[in-house]
Amino acid sequence: MSVVRSYSVVYQVISGEYKGRKCTIWDDGDSTLIEVIFLDDPNKPVMVLKGTLSQLDIPGWKGKVYEENEFYSLIKYQATHQGDGTNLLRMPNFAQPRALKVGDMLASGEFVTETGRKGYNDIPLIHLDLSGWVELVPRLPVAIGCNGKFKLPADLRKSDKLATGCLVVKDSISHETSWTDVYLNREDCIIDVPSCIPLALEQTYS
Repeated sequence: MSVVRSYSVVYQVISGEYKGRKCTIWDDGDSTLIEVIFLDDPNKPVMVLKGTLSQLDIPGWKGKVYEENEFYSLIKYQATHQGDGTNLLRMPNFAQPRALKVGDMLASGEFVTETGRKGYNDIPLIHLDLSGWVELVPRLPVAIGCNGKFKLPADLRKSDKLATGCLVVKDSISHETSWTDVYLNREDCIIDVPSCIPLALEQTYS
């Protein structure tokens, strides 16, 4: 999970370019520093003051721009795509991160303002008008539009069911203000989710 903002103080697994070089960036636990690991020379990390992470040229790398006809419905997702890694589900009230488009309004009121990018290990990065660049697990259902059936990650409780069918098996745990551990129904499946992201709950579609 990652949130990139000029005033952020918590950083984990951010990828992008720093001073023109591709890198990943880690919070090493120090109160004032973060560690920049350059992909072209991983054995020589550089320590950078916290608060300068926003100086990344742009987090991540340009991803594939998906065409509208590449999205698929919930029925098709459950029948043929669930678990196959494409993660392009888009419905009227929710979308997986890779299926979000510029101009989409999240159910929490934030807007997607830039074309999505790819982060470390192809994790999607989306840019929101208030939270900045946010890194998301690609299979999560993000609530969009006027979706009334959603919860923020910190509010998820045991037995809640996400719109994609995943069952929450344990109450969420928030360790910091910017991220939350979400526990889903696969053994040891714990997902770090930015606390600002509204997750769509199961509902009936016509």
